[in-house]
Amino acid sequence: MWWGRIPADRAQEWDRVVGGRSAYMSSRYLRAMEGHAKVEFRFAVWQDLARPVGNQIMGVAVFQRVQVESRAPAGHLKMGWIMRRVNSILHPGGRPFTFWVWLAGQALASGPHAYAFEPGLEEPQAAARVDAAFRELSFTEAEAGRPRVAAWMLKDQLPDADIGLCRMRRRGWVKLTFDPVMVVPLESTWHQLEDWMDALRTKARTRVKSILQRSDRVELRELDAEQAEEMSAILYGLYCAVYDRASVVMGGLEPGDFSRLKRELGDDFRLIAYRCDGRWVGFQCGICEPGTGTIEAYFVGFEPSSNKELGLYQRMLVEFVRWGLERGARRVIMGRTALEIKSGMGALPVQLTLAFRFRHPALRVLMLLGSGLFVPKPFVPRRAWRNDAAVAWEQRGPSNGYG
Repeated sequence: MWWGRIPADRAQEWDRVVGGRSAYMSSRYLRAMEGHAKVEFRFAVWQDLARPVGNQIMGVAVFQRVQVESRAPAGHLKMGWIMRRVNSILHPGGRPFTFWVWLAGQALASGPHAYAFEPGLEEPQAAARVDAAFRELSFTEAEAGRPRVAAWMLKDQLPDADIGLCRMRRRGWVKLTFDPVMVVPLESTWHQLEDWMDALRTKARTRVKSILQRSDRVELRELDAEQAEEMSAILYGLYCAVYDRASVVMGGLEPGDFSRLKRELGDDFRLIAYRCDGRWVGFQCGICEPGTGTIEAYFVGFEPSSNKELGLYQRMLVEFVRWGLERGARRVIMGRTALEIKSGMGALPVQLTLAFRFRHPALRVLMLLGSGLFVPKPFVPRRAWRNDAAVAWEQRGPSNGYG
């Protein structure tokens, strides 16, 4: 079954299946993003109608029709001579390369936010259901006479999902790997910023102190929904100052998103504006998912000149950690950008995979042959943690407690 929106009387049932595993799959978040002009949603729902009403949903998946815009892939991929040639063809004169996709997952965030099933379904079966849903969605769209997308994308799966992705390869899917997601792990015994800093090595701890000192004349103001609405144009302008410089984008925020998210998520959405010398110079917003003890660094925006002078971006990262400690979170997910900066503050890399399938058979063959060329630039994390803390994180496994 397909939904264009989650009915109000089925939201609790939807959230039961999601089980608090993903902030971006919660009915609250998806309700806040309804009517978004840049992203069109479709929701796949697997049901057992023999069950009692209110307990029929067995699985759900989030699909988004979104435009992908590749601007400067050389910023995050190794560029051998073949990739340089491909890049020049796709980006003549440095112009962006754009195409439309149906994406399972979250265009505006990193992580496994594509689907959720009740316990008991193995990963290969889950991936097979999602693959079938892509095909059904494509057929339905074609029957309705809508323009066909160029590709399908299953975004950001953890390493233990690879079994399912490998089986999907026989149906034309290709597995790709890009930059890792950076995650700061937190201990339950840490309650304030100093506790986190004490687990860092001296150099990293000094770096954090310097960040706080450099930005000490900046005023931080937490905004409610009404203030977010009043400042929507300012916030959106600061957001675009960062968004417009991204190397690859999918969709994007709109001015009204800040207030809508605040109204729907309440205290689980934190929006902080930064003011200096009488001007608004930046903002940050994040989402808390209490079910997994996760803080998601959602988006930031800032004036480039003020960021250079005051170190706003680094201060925002510290504030995300502070919020995580206040909420008793287990981790802070900081996304895929600025790997070195985040690593210097204790963020650890989590490698996620992406499955991609072009609609055109010839492009699928080319993608299969050339998938090995899509290699992220090498990244070696800094040694930010003291030895005892580093050992504890390694024992959590390859996902560093992600999910």
